[in-house]
Amino acid sequence: MTTLKMASWFEQLYQEKKSDPDYNLIALLEHLSDQIAHAMENKNITKSQWAEKMRLKPPQISRLLSGRRNITLETAVKAAAALGMEIKLELVEKPSETLPQHAEKKLQKKEMRKKRITGSREANPVRAV
Repeated sequence: MTTLKMASWFEQLYQEKKSDPDYNLIALLEHLSDQIAHAMENKNITKSQWAEKMRLKPPQISRLLSGRRNITLETAVKAAAALGMEIKLELVEKPSETLPQHAEKKLQKKEMRKKRITGSREANPVRAV
């Protein structure tokens, strides 16, 4: 699927699901986990170090970073504090008909990874033995 077709498909899916609270919750959790992972990378903090600061075990940290686990606001605030950050939460009007910026960025990252993988396969083809 080309990038343009994927973007069109993703936009259509977003339009269908944006009013679904479960979909919005999943998108928020994934966005938060992406932000946490990015902050950890920028601050050179390992999962083990973060787990120690949070007083959690590494498997619990992995679940938090998966973006698939519904976390409490308390946990989100503690997670941010362990990274020297804070959570900013606000109630806003529903977004316009456009794709959220974080979703667009995520789609672009997936396409970049796909190109790198495809490019490396083309550069180093697998040989039959």
